[in-house]
Amino acid sequence: IVMSGARIRMGARVQYAIVGENAVIGEASVVGQRPECTACRDDWGVAVIGPGVKVGSGCTVAPKAIIDSDMKDGESG
Repeated sequence: IVMSGARIRMGARVQYAIVGENAVIGEASVVGQRPECTACRDDWGVAVIGPGVKVGSGCTVAPKAIIDSDMKDGESG
């Protein structure tokens, strides 16, 4: 689910996630994951990016993660 005003930059991959209003997903970032790609089903869940949050380029946001503050380039959360 991508809320209004959210931007997903070139090369980013967003799967099984909620991206809040006016959030920005940086280039080549990965947000969420398909359930069949997770080694253990208990580790899978929907990733959430809060409204207005900026996810830097090359970041990885794990399933079940709730990101409520900006992420710098290359960070994992």
